[in-house]
Amino acid sequence: ISIQLAPTNKCNLNCIMCSVANRNKSDELSLEQSIKVLTDFKTLGAKTVEFSLKGDEIIPFKESNGFLKIDTIENIVKNKKALLSFTLDDNNTFSEGIITDFVSHKQTEPLYKVTLSDGRNITVTKSHSIFFYKNGKIVAFPVKDATLEDTVVLLNKTPSINILELDPAFCRLLGYFVAEGCYQFQRKHVPHSLVFTFGYSTNEQRYVSDVVSILEKLGYTSYIYTYKNKTQVHVNNKKLVELFLSLSTGEGSNNKRVPDVIFNTTDENKIEFLKGLFAGDGNFRNNLYKKKFFRRSLHLKTSSKFLQKTIIYLLDQLDIVATCGTGLNRERKIENRTLKPSKYYTVSISNFDSLV
Repeated sequence: ISIQLAPTNKCNLNCIMCSVANRNKSDELSLEQSIKVLTDFKTLGAKTVEFSLKGDEIIPFKESNGFLKIDTIENIVKNKKALLSFTLDDNNTFSEGIITDFVSHKQTEPLYKVTLSDGRNITVTKSHSIFFYKNGKIVAFPVKDATLEDTVVLLNKTPSINILELDPAFCRLLGYFVAEGCYQFQRKHVPHSLVFTFGYSTNEQRYVSDVVSILEKLGYTSYIYTYKNKTQVHVNNKKLVELFLSLSTGEGSNNKRVPDVIFNTTDENKIEFLKGLFAGDGNFRNNLYKKKFFRRSLHLKTSSKFLQKTIIYLLDQLDIVATCGTGLNRERKIENRTLKPSKYYTVSISNFDSLV
């Protein structure tokens, strides 16, 4: 029910019970062969130790064209493309390397959710190792051996990428869409129009004017529809809808995300995207807290876990410190619709230097 795999015979010890003492010391298995042997024996029923991430965890990677992307590990395993990802090498320096194999399997080990003090979290099997900082060194060990107050190491280096020159206003429009936009289709899935929905406050009317102005600048005609408690901007253009779909903004509020093009453009364009995003889904708090100090902080709330994680990665690229969290919306009514309790995810920026 279990096996022991020795990937190499290169050993200078002389143990009495050595199983490879009389074998060729130069023989060894490649990484690909080792993975195949372990996978084959697992299929036959051998007990295994799983070094795995939950399928909805995200991973940054580079394609062969140098384009930086973020996707879930589940989708990466399904596509099985030759990709570059990032880690620390044996000298604990930032390293880029090709993903050599993909493994998908049923869960047989307990999952552990590791949550940091800033709210970041990752869900892995108990045998999966992550990097910790202990006794002045970076070391990796399984999360099942971790304890409270352990210090986790995060990569703060941005990989080298090919910078895309984008229109700043278009980046801000993408931010508005991720926050307040949706797609409309005709005849099932035939792209038809983009719809931006805003409230009826003075600030939100400014955002309506900005969206209309950007669309006009880009050569698109838009239509404004005013209702009792909201204003909508419609732009009916199949090619524009197809462009937005190709940029992977996510369909539906639960699946929204930062488009990959934003990770590959200038810092100024990233800021423009964030302006549109926080204008739609964010709010600024500048009130007196417990009569002691003014709380200057920027907050965003979303129903998309993917959006939360990709925003945090984008802020990391800009060296902006943020915290994240989660909560539960109570049952509520919106426009005569009863919405069931649902999870929400937050991103908060409290560092005043990051806000100005």
